[in-house]
Amino acid sequence: MSTGTEFPRKRMFSEIINVPLEKIDLDQENPRLAHLEGPLTEEQIEEYIFDEEDGRRLYNQLKQDGQLFEEIWLVRTGDRYVVKEGNRRVVASRKYLCDVQSGRIKNVDESNFNDLPAKIFRDDLSAKEIDVFLGSVHIVGKKDWSATNKGSHIFKLINQYDETPESVAEQLGMTVGKVKQSYSSYKLTRDFGKKYGGKYIHMYSYFDEYLNAPGLVRWVEDDPSKLDWLMEQIHNKKISNHRHIRRLKYIVAAEPAIQKKCLGIIESKEGNIEQAYDTYKIYSDSNSWIILEKTCKVLDSFPIQQLKIAKNDAKKMILIKNLIVGANTLQKSILDMGGAATA
Repeated sequence: MSTGTEFPRKRMFSEIINVPLEKIDLDQENPRLAHLEGPLTEEQIEEYIFDEEDGRRLYNQLKQDGQLFEEIWLVRTGDRYVVKEGNRRVVASRKYLCDVQSGRIKNVDESNFNDLPAKIFRDDLSAKEIDVFLGSVHIVGKKDWSATNKGSHIFKLINQYDETPESVAEQLGMTVGKVKQSYSSYKLTRDFGKKYGGKYIHMYSYFDEYLNAPGLVRWVEDDPSKLDWLMEQIHNKKISNHRHIRRLKYIVAAEPAIQKKCLGIIESKEGNIEQAYDTYKIYSDSNSWIILEKTCKVLDSFPIQQLKIAKNDAKKMILIKNLIVGANTLQKSILDMGGAATA
């Protein structure tokens, strides 16, 4: 159980020095790598960070500025160092130095880039103290991580260090509810990754949206197999954007017949959430009268030229006939319910 570790208030760094680039190792536990199967080689981490995690932008910035303006944060391990903050800057610096040495970048003194300015964590700090400190900086501090990386770090604090959501919330200055949601969103993301593989980490936003929709959560709680259904639709790209989860919550809250019809559209071979939501809007109580009002406005301003075309088009004439029959049937149904007749 948690020992109730307090928010770290002591001095975290022992010194600020220049460290040879060749003595710096990238962090295997970087939250950005959480979805990749490890252990990874230094080259694999470097390639991923450069191509997938904005390393290329930092490289271009380094070419423009000619220097790093901010120290990286390192943990000393023997005569080497592991990056705890600044993995992308290290990758960009390596790429830049390599291009200088190969002659791709000219008129630059490579000796100016053999070392990087770094803050060194104190040797007496535990891994947990450093992780809590990084959380305070990146989750609630100014160096904002992505929501996915925050979820990954909170998941680590709870699972690896046997902390509770309450203790993590206290340490990081968050609400307990937000900690629990971040933890659960990341756990669902991992479950999705175990089931389907691939670059699943980007699915975090889908499950965060899901947990933000109490109606959807209750829908799954009533039948846990529906969570498998939801993951399957995401995997098959029937639900291809995390914002689509917001539309699904309206569908599952609809009357049973409408819900069944819309879910069937999603499951169909060519169907998707957009088509299902369009159907929901047509059949839902709140939208039916809006559509009817729009139809009346169209009829009021119907183009004369289209009427001339319709007089020789049997299909269009049938469409008009069906519209009249439908309107009369609707009016009769209302009158049968005791509705007041119009003049």
